[in-house]
Amino acid sequence: MQVALVKATTDMSAVDLASRDGVQAQTFLTSVQSPTFWEQCHALEASARPVATFSGWLRGCACHGAQTTDQHRVTCPWKGCRAPEIADRVRAFARELAMLREAHTAPQHACIHDAVARMLAVTDMKLAWVHELPFIIWQVDSSAMAAHFLATYYRAEGPQHRVSMRFGAGDLRTDMELWASGGRPSRRLKTELDAYKFCKLDDTWPEATHRDVSRDRRRVTHASQAWLSATLRLRENLLLWESLDAPGRLRFERMWRRWKAIG
Repeated sequence: MQVALVKATTDMSAVDLASRDGVQAQTFLTSVQSPTFWEQCHALEASARPVATFSGWLRGCACHGAQTTDQHRVTCPWKGCRAPEIADRVRAFARELAMLREAHTAPQHACIHDAVARMLAVTDMKLAWVHELPFIIWQVDSSAMAAHFLATYYRAEGPQHRVSMRFGAGDLRTDMELWASGGRPSRRLKTELDAYKFCKLDDTWPEATHRDVSRDRRRVTHASQAWLSATLRLRENLLLWESLDAPGRLRFERMWRRWKAIG
């Protein structure tokens, strides 16, 4: 695009653009012919790329990997379920921003350097919750992480979230302590941990659902909430059921009443 625009406007004047705003037209032509303008455009694109990549990753799923971030339309019930991976991905995102900031230390890149520095500061502030209770329960996949969760819970002060209390002091505390001390995780503990790890982190996924609920409310004003919920998820649940083999359907039946959400 850059080469084409520069070549096409080399011998043009503001009059050639037939614009009512001659000043704006001249500003456009001057900008297109300016190497500094294109340099800043490339710097802005480089600054936005990590955010776009992170956003695309968040809307994807572990089972399809890059297929969900390379302009492919993949239908998967687990899209957006990135809870177990989010902590490592946030660290990688912060490293990308730090490297980008260091790559723009020249005086002519001062505005880009400052912008990325602010992006990094906002990332540290806005995504700090990923590494805090109760959300670190998503990272518990080994005895070491079980011990880390319990140690974090024991050090915490003040009122705790119900999920933290359940694993740190409630009915699953004994199971967690056994695993943290080197034992094997109980079936009950693994089932409950898996249920929390299927949380959807992508906030865009309910938008279409909200639209459908509003439409059905207007269309069938006497419908109960149970009917609306069953109708809304019927196709999705049937598709998932039909895609499973016999062991998968048994697991589906067990997990059906055990879904959890941290909120």
